[in-house]
Amino acid sequence: MFKFKLTDFFIKFDLARIKDLVNRPNSKVLISNFISLSVLQVLNYLLPLITLPYLTRTIGAELFGVLAIAAAIIVYFQTFVDFGFDYTATREIANSQKDIASVSKIFWTVTFAKTILMVISFIVLAILMAVIPYLREHYLIIFLTFLLIPGRILFPEWFFQGMERMKYITILNVISKAIFTGLVFTVIREREDYIYQPILIASGYLVTGVISFFIINKYFGVRMYMPSFKEIKDSIAGSYNIFLNLILPSLYNNLSTLLLGYWWGSTQAGILDAAKKVIMLSDQALSVLSRAFFPYLAKNISKHKFYVMISLIISSVFMLIYFFGADFIVKILFSPEFFDSKKLIILLAISPILFSLMNSYGTNYLILVHKETILRNITLVSSLLGFLAAIIFIYKMGAIGAALTLNFARGLISGLCYYYSKKVRVQLVQG
Repeated sequence: MFKFKLTDFFIKFDLARIKDLVNRPNSKVLISNFISLSVLQVLNYLLPLITLPYLTRTIGAELFGVLAIAAAIIVYFQTFVDFGFDYTATREIANSQKDIASVSKIFWTVTFAKTILMVISFIVLAILMAVIPYLREHYLIIFLTFLLIPGRILFPEWFFQGMERMKYITILNVISKAIFTGLVFTVIREREDYIYQPILIASGYLVTGVISFFIINKYFGVRMYMPSFKEIKDSIAGSYNIFLNLILPSLYNNLSTLLLGYWWGSTQAGILDAAKKVIMLSDQALSVLSRAFFPYLAKNISKHKFYVMISLIISSVFMLIYFFGADFIVKILFSPEFFDSKKLIILLAISPILFSLMNSYGTNYLILVHKETILRNITLVSSLLGFLAAIIFIYKMGAIGAALTLNFARGLISGLCYYYSKKVRVQLVQG
């Protein structure tokens, strides 16, 4: 019988043991990567926060909602193009760091695979534009938002993560965000200028993408490799389970924005997106922790409890900040028409804890022990139930229903990931 024990989440360390862990070579790499990614995420979030009050006041909640709806649509295509490579390719490169021939093969195979998937995505998007009136009405902003995808292909964060050289991700992302931040105040001066926002984001990624390719060739020695069609096909097939695990949450997450915009209007979609941008702060911080530990745990899975402890402490701090500081956050970041975002932030205050458990027992355990199928099934069931919940909750309660849907789905996934990770761990010990 399954029993939840709080002690499963924590592990005790004395000072001597902590000092010993910190001084180990692998730990030094982990700490360096974590610091690099932490600085990255602070700057990544701080720079957009500088523009957020200006942007929301300049274009208003309605057009802010239009941008959110376009972004929610493109997320589906972005996830399809990524196809789980951010995890599978990272894992493969982490295990082949010293073999430059293998690293080159992985890098170019994944790059070609993503490019092919991007072309397919563009064709599908063009067809959808032709047959769906709502998409056709907003075709320009949606196509411009699509420009983010080639920019992200050119900037392969997964490569630097797999090589455990996160400082490059930090530097290049800061360049990208700095370009975007500086241009927002220059280019977007009135409501109609909202159309330039996705162009500015994409331009930052394109510039850093070109720089990253130079670094990969010059400093890592990655050589040109022309993969065969079979190698590209096999790489896509090998990431299938993780792709499903990433795309399925969109059934309740990004769809919530689309459904809210359709049933309740773009203004409500904008208010929801404002709240989700605040919650994204904790998601990004916890993702930093997850990404920094992922290649480390791939080689040191015995340190998993240590990672869980840190993740839960950080997520608990965010939960308290959201619950008690929602009013202050909304007043600082948004114009008065976004005031209803306060209620959504309070409702979503539990989300960081749930997100932490999802990462700890899903991405950073089940994937690392090659149990992607279990994680895929968990995500499939939870996402389908979340999809049904989104239809019911959002139709009846609007933005409040969207927040409840996110909590419901994340809670279900995190609980199932915890349960099955414990079962897998017992099987591995006994085997």
